[in-house]
Amino acid sequence: MIELLRGMRKEEVAAVLAAASTHNFQKGEVIITAGERASNLFLIRTGVVNYYCLTSDGREIALGLLGPGEVFGMGTLLTEPSTYAATKQSVRAVEAYVWTHASLRKLTKIYPKVTENVFRIVLGNLASIVARHIGLLSKTAEQRLLETLIRLGDNIGRQYPGGIQVEVKNEHLASLADVNYFTVSRLLKSWERSGMIKKGRGIVTILHPEYLRMKQR
Repeated sequence: MIELLRGMRKEEVAAVLAAASTHNFQKGEVIITAGERASNLFLIRTGVVNYYCLTSDGREIALGLLGPGEVFGMGTLLTEPSTYAATKQSVRAVEAYVWTHASLRKLTKIYPKVTENVFRIVLGNLASIVARHIGLLSKTAEQRLLETLIRLGDNIGRQYPGGIQVEVKNEHLASLADVNYFTVSRLLKSWERSGMIKKGRGIVTILHPEYLRMKQR
């Protein structure tokens, strides 16, 4: 289910999507930049988007990976838009619905459900941040990495006969699981030796998702 369109009738969904333009972004293309005034709301049709911030010394801190059906640029909904909180960059080629500030403001007057759904998404994101903080204080590094990899497999993984393929770098896994790079490398090698995953350059293939879930418990 696309959360942005939750609870809307088919004709309402069609009208909302018709008000958007469709944009394509190549792999590695920066879609929006942190600090810029929010001017567009994006709904991902296909592809994966990495969102991150840069530290004062220029290091990239990955905050999450977004897949089909997910939205970003929600500050565009406000009468006076806020700035984008993070930079969004395509991990693989992306096709997205895009609404301008003006078109979005018109839509929300006609279809208030859109505003409600955006609020629901924001609250869900906040709940995820709270859960992540609790996990940092109460779970081991291995548990956090397991949860992160399983979540990515569910959200952005591509199903193949040999397993679920997740395009993610070790440094991104480290940021998303709140563990250091060397711990990620060590744990992935251990899981690969046990036959649960297969590691490639920028790709983790989950060979046996059920084993990862059992190990998570």
